[in-house]
Formats: sequence, C-alpha cells, structure tokens
Amino acid sequence: MDVIEFLGNTQKKNIKNSIQQRIQEKLKDYEKNLKRRQRRLRDLLEADYIQYNEEILWLINERVKESFQKRIEWLNMQRLERERAEVELLKLKQQQRELENCEKWRHYQTRELLLETKESQLYQIEEKKMRQENEKLIEDMWVTVMDRVRKEREYQEYYESKLRHVISGLDQEKNQKISQEFKEMCLLQSNQLKQESQAESQRFAQLDARKRKDEKLLDVMKKQQQTKELEQQILENSQREYCLKRNELTEDLKQQFVDNQELLNDLQEREKEKIRNNEWHKCYLAYCLNEKRDKIREEAEFNELYRGTGCVLVANKKQPYSKAQSSSKDLTFITSAMSELSRRPEYGTMINIALYHTVDVFALKLNVDISVENVSFQSARYEAFTSVHKNEGWLGGFTPPEVLG
Repeated sequence: MDVIEFLGNTQKKNIKNSIQQRIQEKLKDYEKNLKRRQRRLRDLLEADYIQYNEEILWLINERVKESFQKRIEWLNMQRLERERAEVELLKLKQQQRELENCEKWRHYQTRELLLETKESQLYQIEEKKMRQENEKLIEDMWVTVMDRVRKEREYQEYYESKLRHVISGLDQEKNQKISQEFKEMCLLQSNQLKQESQAESQRFAQLDARKRKDEKLLDVMKKQQQTKELEQQILENSQREYCLKRNELTEDLKQQFVDNQELLNDLQEREKEKIRNNEWHKCYLAYCLNEKRDKIREEAEFNELYRGTGCVLVANKKQPYSKAQSSSKDLTFITSAMSELSRRPEYGTMINIALYHTVDVFALKLNVDISVENVSFQSARYEAFTSVHKNEGWLGGFTPPEVLG
C-alpha cells in the first residue's frame, strides 16, 4: 500500500513537474515572441517617426525656400519699381522743363501729371499694404501649421507611450480593442480636424472678401478725396497767379504814372525856367530902354539949356577911311567870336545876353550908331544871332530885343 502510494505520488509529481516545465517553456517562448514583436514594433515606430520628421523637415525647407524666393522676387520687384519710379521722375522733370515756356497748356498738363503721380503713389501704397497683409497672413498660417504639428507630435508621443503600456500587457483582446478604439479616435480626430480646417478656410475666405470690399471702398474714398484736394490746389494756384499778375500790373501802372508825373514836372520846370528867363530879359530890356530914354532926355535938356549961346558942346569926330575899315573889321571879329562862344552849350542863356550887350558896348566905343533907326546894324546883329542859334540849336530861352518889339 505504501509502495503503491509512493509510486502514485511519484508519478503525480513527475507529471506535475513536466507540466510546470512545459508551462515554463511556453512562457519563455511567449516572452521571446513578445520581445521580438515589441522590438519589431519599436523599429517600425522609429522608422515612421524618422520618416515623419524627414517629411516635416522637407516641408519646412520647402517653405523656407519658397519664402526666400518670394523675398528675392519682392526685392527684384522693389528694385524694378524704384527704377521705374526714377525713369518716371526723369520723364516728369523733362516734361516740366519742356512745359516751362508753354503757358497755354500748362495748367491742364500740370493737373494731369499731378493726377498720374498721385495715382501711382496710391497704387504703390496699396500694393505695399497688400504685400504686408499677405506676409502677415502667411506667417499666421505658418504659426497655425507649426502648432498643429506640435500637437500631433505630442499626441503621437502619448499614443506611443499608451501603446507600449498596452503591448506590455498579456491580454491580446484588450490590446485589439484598444487599438480599434485608437483607430476610431484617430479617424474621428482627423475628420474633426478636416471640418475645422474647412470651417477656418471658409471663415478666412469670408474675412478676405470683406477686407477686399472694405479696401475697395476705402480706395474709392481716398481717390475722391485726392481729386478734391488736387482741384482745390489747382484753384488756389490759379487764384494766386491771378493775384500776382494783378499786383504786377498795378505796380507797372503805378510806375508808369510816377514816370509820367516826373516827366510832366520836368517839362513844367523847363517851361517855368523859360518863362522866368524871358521875364528877366524883358525887365532888363525895359531897364536899358529907360536908361537910354533918361540919357536922351538929359542930353535934350542940356542942349536946350545951352541952345543959342554959341557954345559947341559935342564935335563929331570924322574918322578916316582906314579907321572905318578897322571898325568894320572889329565888328566882324566880335561877331565871329560870338559865334565861336555860342557853340559851347555850357555858357547857357546868360552868356548869350552878355555877348549880345557886349556887342552894343563895343559898337558904342567904335562910334557905331546902335539905335533902332540904324537898320543896317540892327539887321546884321539879329541875323548873326539867329544864324548862330539856328545852326547850333540851343537858344536857351534867349530872345533878341528886336523880336520882343
């Protein structure tokens, strides 16, 4: 009995040990298979992660290259715009230089040039604003994409950690269920992200359309305001030019009036001087005439007093023929000297009067009759004076006494 029990127990122990050994072998095989699968899954995940990073880097490089190319194109466009602006400026300056001598079309062409310049400036300002807005929109979109990539990376890391935790378990059904739920969740999230991106793109499109509409309205208002300002500026310039021309015309009229007034005053002064010289000469002639009359009256009284007494008061001196010739020669010499001196205008009217009466005094010394009755002497003297003054052309306000009567 004891032997049978011992053998039975021994057999049971052997069976139990063999079962445990097989279980241990199966567990080791399962653990090896699990580690192999984990290693394979890790390699696959690392390969996917590396590929994903490479794609992200490629996209980033493409974006950087695209932005760099856009900046280069923008710089080229700016350079071309500057060159075009310089050419337009040179053309504008040349047109302004050509229009300096054209007064008929100056206002019209100036207005057209101003309008074109303002429109080009407005277009450049609008283009600059649109470029800045596009760059800002691209930067915002780039920030949004980077945020989305960061979120996806975080979610991927979370998913990997969770997947590792799930794989480390022994329940295959639970792992399958979790993987199915994860796939459904990923699909749901991808659909949600698509819907959000579509809604965001629609919202951006609406905002862009509204912004363009507002920009067009603002451009129309700015153009109207610019047109009004240009018209006001042109009107002010025309009024300013009219005022300047009117002031210049007024100054010219004033200057002409002053010149005419000065000329009139000068003529009046000359007339007054002539009248004054004539009056003085008349007074002098009247004085000489009174002196002669007084002298004749005194001689007549003296003769009347000694008449009938037999006294010889005055003896007429007879001149020889040679003396008479010398007297006529002296008179001719005086006349020639008077003509020579009268050619010098610096002596004026007074030298004419002095010469005129010097001839009389010299003739009296030569015992030449200078009375009015001596027609030959008076006519010779008058002809000498008139010929001299007519030839020289400067009477100077002097009039011989015979002309005055």
